Amino acid sequence: MRDKKPWASYRRISGTDECRVFDTYNSLLKEMRAMMHDSMDNIISVTRTRRGEWGQWFERWQLDPDTKKPTIIKQTWL
Repeated sequence: MRDKKPWASYRRISGTDECRVFDTYNSLLKEMRAMMHDSMDNIISVTRTRRGEWGQWFERWQLDPDTKKPTIIKQTWL
């Protein structure tokens, strides 16, 4: 596990894969919109731990076409 820090991964417009580690989940969320604009398909995969829970939590985020806000489209335990 990556030191229990949340990380986001996506494919950049240039075609390369990007993986960014953040100190907090909140700091990741602040960068979400910028990462979506840098991604090929506006989809970001986030893996993190949740307080008081065992294991890792996975979220897939996408830009909602109606509201233009980042929205979770899939989430599950890994």
